[in-house]
Amino acid sequence: MPHQTRSTLWALALTGIALYAWQSVLAEADSVTVRYAVATLVTAGAAWWAGRGTSPRRPSPPPEPTILVLSALAILSLWAAIWWLMDATNYLLQRAVGPPAWPRSIATLDDSLVGLRLNPLTYELSVLFAVVLLPLAQGWLLWGRVQPALTARLGARRALPAVTLLGGALLTLSATQGVTPALPGGMAALPGYVLLALIAALTVHLSGWAGTGVVAHAAFAYASFAWQDDLFRAFLGVDYLDPRWLTVIVLGLLGTVLCLQILRFRGQRASPTQLPPLSLRRADWWPVLLLAIATTVLIARDLSARHDEAQHRSAPTVSQTTQQ
Repeated sequence: MPHQTRSTLWALALTGIALYAWQSVLAEADSVTVRYAVATLVTAGAAWWAGRGTSPRRPSPPPEPTILVLSALAILSLWAAIWWLMDATNYLLQRAVGPPAWPRSIATLDDSLVGLRLNPLTYELSVLFAVVLLPLAQGWLLWGRVQPALTARLGARRALPAVTLLGGALLTLSATQGVTPALPGGMAALPGYVLLALIAALTVHLSGWAGTGVVAHAAFAYASFAWQDDLFRAFLGVDYLDPRWLTVIVLGLLGTVLCLQILRFRGQRASPTQLPPLSLRRADWWPVLLLAIATTVLIARDLSARHDEAQHRSAPTVSQTTQQ
């Protein structure tokens, strides 16, 4: 079991580091579909590698459709609160450091794959990857590999905060950079992804099925593509502590708690293990440390980019006569 936990954590850490490097290198490139496809394949490959050599499990019966619906409703209830947290963090960073660089629209990119121009389908392919394929791969790794390994090692109560932080870090590191519409990335998105990972991990813990985490993640991604513009149009100019925002957050929190409570009674949780929970060994902390370093690098680069963008916007425009 310690070896399985260590290999799973290494798979998670290396995936986050590799995808962050991949997205950073291609942040200015036009090949959005290739970036999504590589991120999906790398994440799925890491999930497969983390589970190799383990004894096959007995197939569990599929969950009730109600379980899947409750998982989606649990995250949709807090969807506006997650975006409020991301946008409020971005606002504070913008006031303290500077604004983020403007992303490029996927409609203007020369997206291609093996000489085949994908411009007419770039948006549809982005939605397919961001809503279906990538959540499946990330859910396989996070909820299908990391959460069971840490639960068996640490116990359910200690594993939940660990999976929440690790999942938030992975989702932030692997976010597609520099294009819109897309799920957000950077330092401002980190608190929102941590909250998303917490709700997804809770649905997995209460339902006993990793697919509920995938459904929660996919529901958040779909709602973000479909309703993000409507959300910020409705709250344009509204203060973040305004009663309108706070009402949406409180009602959403109550809805999420209600859905999780129903999941608690309808789920198919396995009986708790008889083995006492153990602490992670020193060798198990190395991948966690590397993932934390990668997240720190992301934060530092995000702050540096915001500072440069603030200086660029505040610099006076040089006239043509002065240039001549």
